[in-house]
Amino acid sequence: MKNKHSLKGLYKTLLYLLLGLLFAGASCNKKYEHGISYSLLVAGDEVKKSGELIQGLPLGLNKIFYNSSTVDTVIIAVHGYGSLGHEWVYPLKYMAESKKQVFYYRWNWNRCPKSATEVLLSSLKNLFKKYPTVKHLIVFGHSYGGIITANLIDDPLGSVEIHSVAAPLSGYPKFNKKCPDWPDYKKMKLINSFTQWRTQHKQDGAFLSLAVDPQEISVRGGSVVQLPDSLNGKRLGHNRSISYVVNECFEKQSKF
Repeated sequence: MKNKHSLKGLYKTLLYLLLGLLFAGASCNKKYEHGISYSLLVAGDEVKKSGELIQGLPLGLNKIFYNSSTVDTVIIAVHGYGSLGHEWVYPLKYMAESKKQVFYYRWNWNRCPKSATEVLLSSLKNLFKKYPTVKHLIVFGHSYGGIITANLIDDPLGSVEIHSVAAPLSGYPKFNKKCPDWPDYKKMKLINSFTQWRTQHKQDGAFLSLAVDPQEISVRGGSVVQLPDSLNGKRLGHNRSISYVVNECFEKQSKF
């Protein structure tokens, strides 16, 4: 019985992958673009399988294939260290439904912030070249991904809005030892719009064991939003913070 269920799950995963490839091929005109179909972002019982598909995408910008009406505003989603992808399924679906073009950015989380940011910056510059109609860029970075997105605050890319979610901007023991060139956000000159979304220290499983909340840092000119300790009666921890932030942004900001 167990083998039967395992085979059933395997067949379903292979079917998802096949459908994704077919959809991606049909959605491209002359040049192939990496990405995943919106229809494969399934929440609920299938959320973990959807997460596997997301994290199985190649490194770089991956397009969410949906009925985006315009490409004047592009939304970028940047995952954190060790992401399994499932925490992004609902946020990606919600963002795609805004009719803006959405990209999921897969990156090598073993890089230190400086080199990782350089790769991200290069990808964004290429994106502007590929889509000359883009006038506004919105970037959501979670956890360690929030570190490299925060590094964009002083880069003159154009009209850019940055959201750093549950990110240890003041440093994290595991990374500080490996990366002595940790960014000093206090010294950066803010050029782009920046909002830091902080989880409750004692509710965040990634920061709970630390004596000091690594999210606590002042970025001159930036905004800080403190997240509540629960969402719909459930603890609002590290991963669920993304869903909360995306929901808040899309519900309350008319620009979306």
